[in-house]
Order: sequence, then C-alpha cells, then structure tokens
Amino acid sequence: MYSAAGVDYQRSHDLLKAKKWHKADEETWAVMCHALYKAVGKYLFNRDLENLNLIFPSVPKKGNLLSHR
Repeated sequence: MYSAAGVDYQRSHDLLKAKKWHKADEETWAVMCHALYKAVGKYLFNRDLENLNLIFPSVPKKGNLLSHR
C-alpha cells in the first residue's frame, strides 16, 4: 500500500491487522520518518507533523483528533 506521496505503508498495515501493536508502532514511526526525510530515532516537531498532512491527507489536523473515528 502506498500513500499519494509514494510512501509504502503496507508493513504497518499488515502488523496492525495481525494485532502486533508494538511492532506496528515501530514500523509506523519508521514510515513517518522516511516520509519526512528524517533518520529513525530523531525527534519529530510540530512542523513535521503539519507536513504529514501533505503526505498523508487523512492524518487528523490539530484540534480534530477525535473527529476521524
């Protein structure tokens, strides 16, 4: 599975589907870092999260976290 920006998140999807929550969390972090051109393990800042909306348009915007259930 690829986002509109070409980021592959199939492994995250598969881990979530298999209920491997910890592994899925780690993989999702790695995917987000890759999408933002940051090394895994680096901090993400507010501006980084705002940029995620450009890469993954379905990511809720600040203040709307509960509206996308």
